[in-house]
Amino acid sequence: MPALHPPASRASSPALSADAPHPDSAPSAQALRWLLRVALPDKGRHKAQGWWGQVDFVVTRSHVDADGDAFHDGLFITDWKRHDFWLSLPGSAPAQARRGLALGWWRQLHPAARSADDGDALLCQWRSYDAMGASQDWRDLDLQDAGPQARRALAPAWGTVLRYWRAAERERRAGRPARARLHAALSQGSVAALARLPIFVEHFNDWSDPERAGCWLEDVWVGARQAGWHAGARRGAALKLSWRNGQERAGDAEDDAHACYQIDLLEPSAVPPPGTAHPPGLALSYSQRQSDARVPLPADAALHLRHLAVLLRRVERLLEHQQRQPRADVDLAALPPDLALGLHPPPPHMPQASDQELFGAAAMALSRDWQAATRGWAAAWRAQCERAGEADGGAALLAQHDARTPRQSAAVLRLARQVHALGDAGLSERFRRRFAFAPSLYAPHAARHGRRVQALQWLDDGALLCWLDEAEAAGACWRIAACGLRVAPAAAPTPRAARSLELQGLALRIDAAGDVTGCGADGVPLWRHHLGAAASCLAQSPADSALLAAGTVDGAVVLLQRRSAPDALLTATSRYHEVRRVLFWRDAPVPFAW
Repeated sequence: MPALHPPASRASSPALSADAPHPDSAPSAQALRWLLRVALPDKGRHKAQGWWGQVDFVVTRSHVDADGDAFHDGLFITDWKRHDFWLSLPGSAPAQARRGLALGWWRQLHPAARSADDGDALLCQWRSYDAMGASQDWRDLDLQDAGPQARRALAPAWGTVLRYWRAAERERRAGRPARARLHAALSQGSVAALARLPIFVEHFNDWSDPERAGCWLEDVWVGARQAGWHAGARRGAALKLSWRNGQERAGDAEDDAHACYQIDLLEPSAVPPPGTAHPPGLALSYSQRQSDARVPLPADAALHLRHLAVLLRRVERLLEHQQRQPRADVDLAALPPDLALGLHPPPPHMPQASDQELFGAAAMALSRDWQAATRGWAAAWRAQCERAGEADGGAALLAQHDARTPRQSAAVLRLARQVHALGDAGLSERFRRRFAFAPSLYAPHAARHGRRVQALQWLDDGALLCWLDEAEAAGACWRIAACGLRVAPAAAPTPRAARSLELQGLALRIDAAGDVTGCGADGVPLWRHHLGAAASCLAQSPADSALLAAGTVDGAVVLLQRRSAPDALLTATSRYHEVRRVLFWRDAPVPFAW
């Protein structure tokens, strides 16, 4: 889904200040002072908030607010219902704070703190969350002697904060180009025109009804509000873009892990929102989760400005394509089998039979177009990755259309299930060569029917254990045989899901955008491999360092093997080839391998 991880830097990007910390650097007093200067350049401003992915944060300058609460020069970070961190500069409590609030809290945070005159000192506390989603007690965190759990938890969250504010400083130093591009792409007329499209006027036209509020265009949810009276107030037209942002934690409402941007067309009498991020006559707002109230988008949120611009271009082109070739977001499993694809002759098959003899003329004709479309989609993805490789920016998103129809997709899906049911490795490989899995085509179907993959674990015999969302009554643990074809129920306790790996000098990480990213020792991304949906877990084979398994939130276990050259059919800049994709979809009684 929409990417939420920064790509590699460009040489042409404006330089940062000399003291700008690297995203992979450890927390320090110097880095916190840089954050305070960048996030709060105006001495009259005391707080700066932001979020990216499932990490949100508040940078605070020493002050006492209207409620009498004292704040240090500090930073509060939350990795949603996993960990909280509080970092501050010692001795920065406001002079006018009540003694019990300021000094008492400071001593509670670090009873054995070093002298406030020590310019390198940094106070840090953290807490984790239990299985019920409740926060635990705060604990001191000595950054010089932090345990493995604390280091693993703090490093990615701290890096996210640094990337966010590095992008903000670059945006300011460059004269705010991301804001200018977004303003050039947005106007009152363009928003009103999108809201008046037939799909929003005739079909998805009721924001009070979740079933008619909007629709999924691939992996982006889009809804439009018509101008008029809503909830007793006159409101202008609006456009809302939403995407899956991580995963729900214990106690969260269903589907809460969806972030959104909303673009409101202001009525003539409306008061403009605060800040300079908003194009004339429009109000931009955003939220990290569905349960959060939307707030105005700040101009310093450079990552979000770029992400919104890319999302908007993509949605406009998808809607334009839909207008030219109208079709509903249909359930592929419900389509009638009017495209005659099947195995000819029926099994058993002779190994020497040609693909033409096995699959038939109709399938072979479709295969040529199918593979060409897959190759074109992947090439466009790689090209856009190169164009969007801005420093600390949002990663590339596709603005490419696919001419393959839902009926063709449904026919190929039926054929894939027929091939899997036979359990013939040779036949399965021949099918994969003729019909590569197309994540973009099956994204709506997978979002509707897929079961979240919670964790993966390799076994000594080369098999892979897969754990699914335990909230469902169906089997929660499955064993995928070494060949990837045989999938059977299993029973084993769920392990901790890994989201990153160290492999031969590379750091591999996954994200909510659906990418596996390989980073060098300096933290700079070297390659990306797009899975098609938000990634949830990652596992490396202990017997073969070239073999990886990745799980997604829409029910896919993707087996990747590193080879000598990239695969032109994949949305990837890596040398990993997809050797099998096991799909756990609710519309079928058993999982199947593609």
